[in-house]
Amino acid sequence: MYLYNLNNNYRKKILRQTIAAIENNYPANDFIISYADFLKNRDYVGHCQFNPKLYENMLRLTYYAWKSKKRISRLSLLQKLKEYYHGGLKSKPKEYLRTDKAVTEQSGKLLFGIFRKTFEESAYILANQLEQAQSISNNLLINMEIPASGIEWLCSHAEESKLILNRVLRYPVKSDDISSWAKANYTNNAFRNRRAELISWIIDKDPLFEIDEQTMIEDFTFISKSNINAIVEYNTVLEANEIIMKDLGDVLKRKGNNSFLNQYTEEWQINLERPNLHLYDTPHGSSAQHIPGGLMAVPEYEELEADFYSKRQHLMRKTMIWAITYSRIDNHHKFILLKKYYDGRTFPSLFISGKKTKNVELLKWILNLQ
Repeated sequence: MYLYNLNNNYRKKILRQTIAAIENNYPANDFIISYADFLKNRDYVGHCQFNPKLYENMLRLTYYAWKSKKRISRLSLLQKLKEYYHGGLKSKPKEYLRTDKAVTEQSGKLLFGIFRKTFEESAYILANQLEQAQSISNNLLINMEIPASGIEWLCSHAEESKLILNRVLRYPVKSDDISSWAKANYTNNAFRNRRAELISWIIDKDPLFEIDEQTMIEDFTFISKSNINAIVEYNTVLEANEIIMKDLGDVLKRKGNNSFLNQYTEEWQINLERPNLHLYDTPHGSSAQHIPGGLMAVPEYEELEADFYSKRQHLMRKTMIWAITYSRIDNHHKFILLKKYYDGRTFPSLFISGKKTKNVELLKWILNLQ
């Protein structure tokens, strides 16, 4: 048993954590103020009840310590923020935060500031920790309202990261700024695979808005051709790597599990890491299929096109169903709009929509049609 092999310090740590979890105390506001407090209490804070003021203090510490020249672990600060935010709560975080509007606003400002730092001040965190740091700060920002200046920054940087784009498209409340951004970027190629979410923000301002067939066609063309090109490039790199390994394998030295580095000249270094394949999601299914040798099958555009045109009216209906579902209008108005798109083939989407939004009026209407 692993407990037998622990030294006294680790035994003390486990005992204190267990006691903290059982007691589940409500921590004082000043439980963590300084980084020294953090080092002393970080192993136990996740076992405490949620104190909005303590959480705000931890956010403030992380925000202001970010550019510190002292030796600190920014990732550890973020990890413990997440652990306390989720593990320390016995009910929804937003219910605690909204009991004090000032805490909500200040926490939102600090959270957004930290999220922004992981992109604009990334030099202060180790490169191999950056992706995790951005992911954690993104997770903490979900469903959080932020200042208008923060929304402006998110919109202006939406093309730089999927995480930033998600915080724009999935912002929890109506925003005129995001609706204006969505309308201005309606034909932006970078967002074509997020069509329903984009339309949802337009519907917030214009409930009668509906996607047109030409936009559907342009979305399909861009996404399908982009995916085909990505698969072709991916296969080309894999095939080139295979040729290099056959011709130069005896002079290449293995580095790690899946990459190789030439050791003989500094000028000529060969990195044969497996390439990444990034494909756009499509509403009519994936175009990626593995074939022997690690390659991907390249779909025929003409076949994809024929399939799209045979389903385009159904795809349009599904797109609108989800755009209305994602919108921030009330359930009664969603019901009025969604009725238009009901047929036998859209039943699954409408059912999931009604269940997801707890729209009993919609579900009862569908029931009466069966």
